[in-house]
Amino acid sequence: MCGIAGYLSKRDDPEPIGRIMLDMLTSLARRGPDSVGMALFSSEPGHRDACWIRLPAEGDPEAHEERILAGLATIGDVGAVQRHLGLIRVELATSADAGTIRAAAERGSNDVEVVSLGRQLELVKQVGHPDDLERTFEVEGFRGSHAIGHTRLSTE
Repeated sequence: MCGIAGYLSKRDDPEPIGRIMLDMLTSLARRGPDSVGMALFSSEPGHRDACWIRLPAEGDPEAHEERILAGLATIGDVGAVQRHLGLIRVELATSADAGTIRAAAERGSNDVEVVSLGRQLELVKQVGHPDDLERTFEVEGFRGSHAIGHTRLSTE
């Protein structure tokens, strides 16, 4: 069994949709979640591409991050970088398509994986409870106009 929640704001200013979605998905997950995910749409002006990248488990995380950022810098302007439990979130201003962005990020390593890439849409998902999603991706502060979320519930 699954639970689905959505939110659409009709206001002009961006809403705290990360927090709103976490609250709704937490209510749905009371029966025992297996996994959770959400798609968050940013309506804020100047929003850049958001790229979530899983770092290799082996080796020096800082060296992996430097190599990834150097690759991305060849195709666009690298903005803010955030670190989250084996993942990095990179803001990127580029006109490159998704395949080119992925190739630039993964250049030089078979163990690097682009797990999400969006222009105004940010996708995050993982196994576990909505609280785990917040701990990993820190979506609570995300602001935008609409979102949809899903939680998979154990039927056992």
